[in-house]
Amino acid sequence: REVCDRAQVLLRDAASRLWNASVDRVRDAACKDYIKRFFISITEEELSRGLLWLPSERQSGRTLTYHRTISNPEAWLTHSQARAFVDLAPDGSLDQEARAMLDSLQKMIPPTVKRRDYGPLEWGPGVNPDLPAHRDYLIGLADDFTQDLLESVDKAAQKAAIQPDKIVDEVRHHLRFAILRSRAFCPTETTRDVTEEVEEYLASGADASNGFVVHARSGAGKTYVMSKILVDHMAHSSNGSKHDPARNGSNDANGSKGEHIARNGSNSSNGDRSSFFLRANGSKDSTNGSKVSQGQRCIIARFLGTSQASSSVQALLTSICAQLQRVYSKAEPIPEEFTDLKALFIKAVREWPTAEMALTLLIDSVDQLDDINGGRRLEWLPVTGLSPHVRIVVSTLPDHAEFDCLSRLRKTLDVESGEERRGKLVELAPMVDWRSVLNHILKVLGRRITHDQMGAVEHAVDGEHGTEQHSLNSTRNDWGRTRSAITNGSEGVSRIGTSPLWLRLVAQMVSKWRSFDGVPFKLSSSVRGLIVDLFERLEVSHGVFVVRAALSYLTLTHGIGEGELNNLLSLDDDVLADVYEWWVPPLRTSPPLILSRLIVDVSPYLSRRGDGSGVELLSWYHRQFWEACEAHCFSSDTGRTLSRQKRCEELVNYYSGRWAGVAKPYSRWLSAIVQRPNFFPGETAGDRMVPAQPLVLQGSLRDGTCVINLRRIGALVPYAIKGRLEATVVKELTSIEYITAKFVSGMGSLLLTEVVDAMNTFPDSGAVLLELHSFLGRHMTLLRHPVTPGLAAQLLVQEPDASKLLRRFRHAEAARPEEERWGVLEWDQRPQEFDPLLMTVREHDLDVNCVAMSPSGTFFASGGGDKSVKIVRISTGDLFMILAGHTDAVNAVVYTPDGRRVVSAGSDKTIRIWDALRGAELFVLSGHAENVRALAVNGTTLISAGHDKTVRVWDLGTPGE
Repeated sequence: REVCDRAQVLLRDAASRLWNASVDRVRDAACKDYIKRFFISITEEELSRGLLWLPSERQSGRTLTYHRTISNPEAWLTHSQARAFVDLAPDGSLDQEARAMLDSLQKMIPPTVKRRDYGPLEWGPGVNPDLPAHRDYLIGLADDFTQDLLESVDKAAQKAAIQPDKIVDEVRHHLRFAILRSRAFCPTETTRDVTEEVEEYLASGADASNGFVVHARSGAGKTYVMSKILVDHMAHSSNGSKHDPARNGSNDANGSKGEHIARNGSNSSNGDRSSFFLRANGSKDSTNGSKVSQGQRCIIARFLGTSQASSSVQALLTSICAQLQRVYSKAEPIPEEFTDLKALFIKAVREWPTAEMALTLLIDSVDQLDDINGGRRLEWLPVTGLSPHVRIVVSTLPDHAEFDCLSRLRKTLDVESGEERRGKLVELAPMVDWRSVLNHILKVLGRRITHDQMGAVEHAVDGEHGTEQHSLNSTRNDWGRTRSAITNGSEGVSRIGTSPLWLRLVAQMVSKWRSFDGVPFKLSSSVRGLIVDLFERLEVSHGVFVVRAALSYLTLTHGIGEGELNNLLSLDDDVLADVYEWWVPPLRTSPPLILSRLIVDVSPYLSRRGDGSGVELLSWYHRQFWEACEAHCFSSDTGRTLSRQKRCEELVNYYSGRWAGVAKPYSRWLSAIVQRPNFFPGETAGDRMVPAQPLVLQGSLRDGTCVINLRRIGALVPYAIKGRLEATVVKELTSIEYITAKFVSGMGSLLLTEVVDAMNTFPDSGAVLLELHSFLGRHMTLLRHPVTPGLAAQLLVQEPDASKLLRRFRHAEAARPEEERWGVLEWDQRPQEFDPLLMTVREHDLDVNCVAMSPSGTFFASGGGDKSVKIVRISTGDLFMILAGHTDAVNAVVYTPDGRRVVSAGSDKTIRIWDALRGAELFVLSGHAENVRALAVNGTTLISAGHDKTVRVWDLGTPGE
């Protein structure tokens, strides 16, 4: 403490010498000079940022002040409570400087701010509730505070006056995502070629019946181009003129048009259609060049992978269909079965738009989907046969070992490989002129750098060109597409563009360099190096334990609320011990300002989204941050290894509400910090003030009128599985309340996935989990559309008495009060044999004619009268992909012994061979004169039998008979 006090004096003296002209302004409420940080307390800084530095019109509604006067506490300086009311100098006397600063701080509070004054209270010694005068004083203070707080909450609720709306939140997220990136967009020669061609397509439609594809290698900045296209199109559609709604950034007093729409989206509580479309006043009709109409245009945008509802094809189509329903006033229910959902989406895109309400659909990075339900096969995406009132723009990476989206789009649009077709498909070349882009980003940030500092960037760029290598399959773009080589025309000259993610990181770092600092540190030539350097500097600024804990949870959760994150920091004893090094507050929580400051420093690298629970989730915007943080926080090479399992356990404890209202015992280190003589001697545990996490937030599962705790049911079991907490996982999964809540929330398929993950992780609990898997698989269709909230419980009591699930249910029921029981009816004569049926899958529209299991036992392929082959994951019943190509019913299907190919035969007289993982049709065998009825395969030899009375033997090594 003596060293700290001495250092404070020296720093103040040095600051006074350097900024002598500013010393007199330190006590000015509006002063923001750098020198001020050496003279004020954290409390004054908080008050300055939260009140004094705000515009006057915002001050009165954000702060309440309570002015208390305690008579003569100076006479009791040796009393332990006195230290909570006065500041003491190192020698134990009253700190006169601190008292003078407090008096001046009180005078800075604007007169418009609500203030409550309390008369002098005689020191007791201390403030003692046992004394009548003190008790009345405390009751009055508590009543006043409660009343003021409730009034503030009521005003905030009335101001918001909205119900959470998943669709509005999703629309708002993607609009904001695009607006922010369009502001950072820097046009170059290569981007202008693309934006102008897409602009022409959107305005006049060179081929009105087809969609438009933008493709680019990693590193080309494709997502930023798509964001710019969207924002320009919104502006053009709303006023008929070419206008950039983000031209003035945040300094636009009236706000940009795009941002205005994003805000409107969040204020719609009744599905008002104005939140989902823009008026079109100047778009051209592709058939005759005349205006389409003076009506309106619905503009829908999705940047895939940036939100939960845009990360899988089923969630994506559900979200877009719900938005289209509101725009076009359609009452058709949105199906849960993917086949029906895909049909509704295609119908809505092709049939609902009209001249009075046209449609533009922009989907960025279709390659970011997974292969469940054939997400990257793109059979769900109608890019041909469109009406004149529909425009579709999509983007993708080139083909990769795991996906071939570009080839599929080329085939659908009839564009040969390597060919660019105006009005259909265009390539965006990687960025080459990095200097102009860097200067643009710095301009957006309001900064410039010196010649020497630019030289440091150039030196790093030279190194980056030589060393940086990234995966072409990096998930989620933002600035994060990686650098790659391209071929310049027919000359075959290899050009290398600097990675936009690397450049964005560099811009953020050098923007904080001051001109007189020179080059404070060397810039890494790799993205991973820059990220690790960032983490290490954060640890210096904010503390190792705070940074490691916060970054660990950001990385493990892939989306967490700021409030949740602060609660988790409060549960971390190492964090509290580090934060409490100089002062221990009355409440055992991590001060919110600690996390807020850290979030501000990493905000350029975070994305924000909703998940339908009302919580705004923070997550890394690029996969490289996850990978770098995984290595930094959990690798044994970092020197301060943090246990991944321990972090998962804390997440489970938090989402289960274990420490809600309970004093959590202190670690040895935290005990030593808290129990210091001048703080709380003898205290061994503290309430961390974290919230309870009930399964149902409001209402009851039993009557169907309830609000489910989506954060709990979405997080608890997955983290318990990662943390290998077997008992917690089994208890939660086999709870009838958890099962019911999952289906009520539309998460039935996710529940089955959790069960499968648990079975693979905990073989010792395999029997009860396998029984649960069978129970869910048999009744999946009924549970997805329950006729009563208690259907799961009623179906469970029909199981045999030997059922482990039934025994658990009966035990739980017996422990409940009678009024909280499910009220199910048990049949005395029910069968006592277990049903061998494990699952019922309904994917085909017509008869199912054939089925085959993959050699690994992971998938099955089925063929039917709907002319398709469906590949389904056996463990979950999820549709993996659809093989479409037969022109008549499919009669036979078989896997090759290596599981790499699927062979199908049909009434169209053909045999088709497919890639079992990618779904590509490899070749077609023709020869039968009638329907092909049966298949058999051994190695590369295929045998087929047909209605033409022939059996044919084929060599799959060569596509011939």
